[in-house]
Formats: sequence, C-alpha cells, structure tokens
Amino acid sequence: MGWLPSGRLMVGYASWSECDSKVEQAARAGVNVIVWFAISLLADPRTGAPAITGGPNLTCVARTAASLAAVGVRTTHMISVGGWDAPHPDTRFGAAEWWRVWTQWNAASAAAGFGGFDGIDWDLEGNDAMASPANRFTVAGLHLVGNLSRMAKDAGYVVSLAPPQSYLNVGTSNFSLSLNNPATCWHPEFLYAGRNAYASLLALAGEATFDYVLLQLYESWSVADCNISQLQQPAEAYLPRLVAAMDSGWTVTFSTAPELGLPDQTIRVPSHKLVLGLANGWTSLSPPAKKALLLMPDTLGKAYKAMGDRPARGFGFWDIADEGKVVDGNPLYLAAGLNSFLKVRG
Repeated sequence: MGWLPSGRLMVGYASWSECDSKVEQAARAGVNVIVWFAISLLADPRTGAPAITGGPNLTCVARTAASLAAVGVRTTHMISVGGWDAPHPDTRFGAAEWWRVWTQWNAASAAAGFGGFDGIDWDLEGNDAMASPANRFTVAGLHLVGNLSRMAKDAGYVVSLAPPQSYLNVGTSNFSLSLNNPATCWHPEFLYAGRNAYASLLALAGEATFDYVLLQLYESWSVADCNISQLQQPAEAYLPRLVAAMDSGWTVTFSTAPELGLPDQTIRVPSHKLVLGLANGWTSLSPPAKKALLLMPDTLGKAYKAMGDRPARGFGFWDIADEGKVVDGNPLYLAAGLNSFLKVRG
C-alpha cells in the first residue's frame, strides 16, 4: 500500500490546501516525503454520517505525483489529519467506521489519477480560542487515533506523528491531556504548550506502529528555541543531545491522568524514527518578530554530522509555500539546503 524511503527523510509540508509548482520544485530539490495538508474526520452536517473534509485538490495532487514520477523523482505522499485550529476527529464513530470511510476516500483519490496516499500523518494540535475543545485531548480521541494508526499500519500504510515539541518533550516527565499549559523554559505567558500528550499515542498504539515522528522544533517559544536562542547553546551541540536523549527514552507520569488508564512508563523515539521539524523563511532571524526557531542549512549540516553514527532519520519543514522567502537579504530554500548534506536527491 504505502511506500517510505528506507534511508534519510526530508519531509516537506504543503501549506493549507496548497498544490502548486512549489511542491514539485521542493520534491526535485530534495523533499522525498510530501505531506499534503490537511483533512479532518467529522460528521457531515447534512447527513450526520462520518466524512472526510478539507484537504488539497486531488486532481492537482495526482497531476503533481504523475509529473514527479515521469522524471524519476520517487516521493511518498502523506495526508495530514488536523493542523492548528482544526477540530479533532469525531469520536461518535469508532475506529472501524472511520477506517472504512478513510479507505474509501483514499480509493477515490487514487481514481483521480495517482496511486492514493501512502499513509496518514497525525497533526492534531490546539486552537487559538482558549475555550475550544481542541485544546484538550480526550481519552476517547486518543484511543481512536491509536486504533486507527494500528489499522493503517497493519494494512501496509505509512503512519507518522507530528507533535509540537512540548507535546512530546524529553525534558520533562510531566503529563497532561490539556494543551493550554505555560511554555516551559521561557515565555510562561504563552499558554498553548502541551505536556507530553503525544506520548500517550506511543504508549497506546506502540512505538512500532509509527514509521517516523516529526518533532516540531518550530513550535512557538519551543524548548529548542529557548536552549539555542536564550540559553545560547550551539545548535550543533543541542540537536545531537536531543536526538540521543529521545533515543534513550524518558519516563512519563501518565498516572497524573488516571482516566487514561496508562501506567507510568518509559517512552522512546529511536533516532532512526526521529525527524527534526524546522521553520523556513516565514519566521525571522531577528527579534521581536521571531517566536519560532530558524536554523540555517550550514548550522544544520554541522549538527547532523555531530550526531555521529546514530543520527536523526532526517529533517522536515513547514512549509513548502514559504520556500524562497528572503532571510537577511537572501532567499532561503530549505529543501536545497538540507539536500546539500542529506544527499536525498542527486
């Protein structure tokens, strides 16, 4: 069903509903996993039946996939579920019913002219509105995502997670279902941070269910940004330590949310499954505009080399639409910059 490169990964996110020439350009430059953005699993307001909503133009996706295949650029095509401000999956329908709906929808996308999506990328996040139900994971919602992930994996599809760093934070054992916590390390006034919520998906579905985990270091006021920008740790030192720490594992105290029914346990993201998620030119190098970490390709290349014989699986970035934005007077093309040392494309 699904295909994922066996070697290094460069994951590029298309922006909301984006399907344009930039996506193909990014793939030619190095992106070998395109994450198309984004669908939601909701009840149809007219019929009340479970339905797939949102997402890119499937005819355009098919045209892009065919164009890349025609020139020998093999690329994984993932479909993202969620995104910031997006609703979480409707738990009034069970995993088996959602699996039937998703596979039918994916078959229809295949009928649009390409082989269908290779898998599902879970990108469930919070919402700007503090009172939104999306600012808290539910027990039913986590079990639904975990069960759907296992079904997809068992059927041969690729399954990935894309947590903001605070949602899967090796630096703390704290756990909460809430996504309205103060940022850790700095900027406690920022109240949209998590406390290892995605760790519960790894515990419920099993680490083996997920082919890779893209950790959003570009989360607003992230722990990585604090360590690099505020505490002045060189990225070449911080990123290898982060990868090694997640590979070794850390204890998460699930018992603080007894309704989840999980014991405290060690969570691990092996280095061969960890993809470091980056911002490109949409964020600025210079404060006060910057609230998301921006690392340049030469720094990332040094950090990758410093990871030694157990490096991260690769890097990813949000988003393809912002490739070529000017940073310090020069256009930044992160796909080409990452490819200079990952060597994904010739």
